[in-house]
Amino acid sequence: MRDPDRIPRVIKKLQEVWEKFPDLRLGQLVDNARMCSQHNYVDVFSIEDDAIEEGLEFIDKELK
Repeated sequence: MRDPDRIPRVIKKLQEVWEKFPDLRLGQLVDNARMCSQHNYVDVFSIEDDAIEEGLEFIDKELK
């Protein structure tokens, strides 16, 4: 079973990043996070939550 504690952590990071880029649609942000992770070859449907979180972290720290 996946760790349920990941949910508030990922949602919080998603909110932080989305508020920095409010003109992005949710789908754009999630796909951008996928592309910024090390698992960018995986489609959005199949990517693991920790990879999305990794991509969101990258966007949060590296993009202005």
